[in-house]
Amino acid sequence: MRKLPVVSVIGNIQLVGYILINLATTNSNNNQWKAEECLKGWTNSLYSLRDTVDIVFLRPSIAYRGLLKAEFSDKRICNLGYPSDDLCGMTECTNQVMAFPAKVFLMGGINGLTNQDLNDFENEYETLVKSLKDSMPLTVIYLQSILPVNKAIKNINVPSCQKIIEANGIIEQMRRKYGCRYINLHSLYAEDNILPNRYTADGVHLLPDVYKIWFQVIKDYVYE
Repeated sequence: MRKLPVVSVIGNIQLVGYILINLATTNSNNNQWKAEECLKGWTNSLYSLRDTVDIVFLRPSIAYRGLLKAEFSDKRICNLGYPSDDLCGMTECTNQVMAFPAKVFLMGGINGLTNQDLNDFENEYETLVKSLKDSMPLTVIYLQSILPVNKAIKNINVPSCQKIIEANGIIEQMRRKYGCRYINLHSLYAEDNILPNRYTADGVHLLPDVYKIWFQVIKDYVYE
């Protein structure tokens, strides 16, 4: 597999701290990023990018809990992202750290979608994909669908089932427009378009054992 060097913003540990603090205090879609969340997610991510990586997983909290490195221990994997990240934040991420992996697996869009117009979602998602394509022209990009949710478990503020389906349709269109690959994870987890109780404790995040379904699907793409 092709391995290209990573060019990161890490000049020294002080510079890393400066970037993290500035990212944490940046407004994105009128949402103030929490410094502690940003630092938690970025510390390991930036540290990993000092070395050559095979695969970058760019995702918010749904995938943040995934044990990707343990599952694919023979691959150099970087988990780039942190909890509650939205599409604008993920675009900031790609602009701040330039990596040249063989593959990028993108999962994003659930955060902020509840109160977001689908046209705005499309614009923000396209901006993110274009940023990836421009900065990583030789990288294969895999667009993963938004997973279903279950509002009834804790009466949480999440997008409607129909809105998630429509957003996934937009993501699939991006695949065709920009020559990416599309992975439909929604259909694997959804029952009547809802995330079943047995898969989640809070209606959004997957239980640890349930990640096995996801890993089994992306395994073919990781090793192809």
